[in-house]
Amino acid sequence: RDELFIQDDHLDLELQTTDRVDLIDDQRFRWLGRSDQVINSGGRKVQPEQVERLLQPAFPFLIVVCGYEDVRWGEVPVLLYETMPELDQKEMIEQAMAGLDIKDRPRRIFGIKKIPRTPNGKIDRKACSLELLMDINDG
Repeated sequence: RDELFIQDDHLDLELQTTDRVDLIDDQRFRWLGRSDQVINSGGRKVQPEQVERLLQPAFPFLIVVCGYEDVRWGEVPVLLYETMPELDQKEMIEQAMAGLDIKDRPRRIFGIKKIPRTPNGKIDRKACSLELLMDINDG
């Protein structure tokens, strides 16, 4: 599953993580994201953290990519963003997404007032998914 496993014989340490990585060599890796966040869209694994890393620098507002159930594909990536009425956000997002591989592009875009956060300030991805469900069902 491409998850990081750390073993140190000197410390008698073995640690299995849920972090997906690409190994560079025996001691270095490139972090891809969390395996529990992977969006399986038609058999292709889309790592939302990677899509966010590519898109976020283009915006002065927060974005989140999450999965949403889809009858045809199983799941599809969807983009949530914090609304800022003074900006033409949809055009900015569409221009930035044009640079992504078409298979990684979010299929739908939703503006919400505030991206949910955990008490320690991290993005609350489960709450984002719930927010997305409520937004789609209301609209």
